[in-house]
Amino acid sequence: MKDRIKRIREDAGLTQKAFGERLGLSMNFVYLMETERKKPSAATIREICRQFSVREDWLRTGAGEPYRDLTPAMEAADKVRRLLVDAPASTAAVVISSLLELDPMGAEWEAIGTVLNRILDKNSQFK
Repeated sequence: MKDRIKRIREDAGLTQKAFGERLGLSMNFVYLMETERKKPSAATIREICRQFSVREDWLRTGAGEPYRDLTPAMEAADKVRRLLVDAPASTAAVVISSLLELDPMGAEWEAIGTVLNRILDKNSQFK
């Protein structure tokens, strides 16, 4: 399992510290898992699978494909979730959080659409 955990971390482009932070683990514990000095708990395995869209059977046994197939909507939701968890004070997270508070059928969305269309129209004038 140690090599599969390391692969997940490296595929995500994360250091041991950043990987641990995403999972609520210390950098040292990630190192210990990757060197097989510590085994992850069932809860840690589930969290790795949830955070990184990994198939649990593959993580535990190496059988099958490592990553779950995600629909475009699932990928977008995962990116938004990661952004809100990893960088909640970022401009992008603040904007997304504000948009999520709007009524999906409300007039605010029509106004936002109008503004975005104006921006796109002006942008196309400069090409």
